[in-house]
Amino acid sequence: MRDMTAKLAQVVGEVRSSAESLSSASEEVSATSQSMNQASSEQAASVEETSAFDRADDRLDHAERRDAKVTDGMAVQPRSRRARAKWRVEQTVAAR
Repeated sequence: MRDMTAKLAQVVGEVRSSAESLSSASEEVSATSQSMNQASSEQAASVEETSAFDRADDRLDHAERRDAKVTDGMAVQPRSRRARAKWRVEQTVAAR
């Protein structure tokens, strides 16, 4: 009977030890999961920030191209009426 009691106590001890190990492993999995969730959230925020920056950069590029066209046109055309008229005549003659 003593042997059975000792064996049963040993089995209960092993089960308890295994349960503690399982609990510890479960806590590690939970901590890793939370860490991965945090990293995923940060990465998603970073991607959104980059996308917003790219959209703003695209709008700025478009505005700069538009402004450059306007500026180029202004640089080609003379300012005074007499000079503009002369320029138009020259452009018309050159086009023929």
